[in-house]
Amino acid sequence: MLGIKLHWSFVSGVVIIYGINQGMSLGLSKISTQYEQKLQPYEAQIYAGIIQIPWIILFLLLDIEGGHNLFLLVCLVLFPCAALNHKLQLASALLCLMGASAAQAVADVTIDACETEDSTSYPSLASDMQSFCGVTSSVGQLIGFTISGFWFI
Repeated sequence: MLGIKLHWSFVSGVVIIYGINQGMSLGLSKISTQYEQKLQPYEAQIYAGIIQIPWIILFLLLDIEGGHNLFLLVCLVLFPCAALNHKLQLASALLCLMGASAAQAVADVTIDACETEDSTSYPSLASDMQSFCGVTSSVGQLIGFTISGFWFI
């Protein structure tokens, strides 16, 4: 029903952002940050809190004209640095992961805005859109946890 009533770009955006960007990355990152790095639980929680800072300050940057574009550009530079360099110092790794988290936050806000707009246009499909977003995220997490189990053995 959603694919027929809504534009294909919304459905594919939900799959990409909720399923791959948030779901799979959450599944992959949980195993690597909590078990592979051999951190104490309190250390893992501190670092997870630091990485989530962009979600807190995002609303400040979105109010600036063109701020989200600058935000995304910075994030797109930082994330590959973390992915390609395996010998990063702790501060550099946290900075790169914060950039990745910031990119996720901007994408999340964007798809949430599209979902809100479509819910206003098609009120009868609002609950279906919410369910689709949740299922997509859950499936992405399951795939991420499954893949990480093979990668980090």
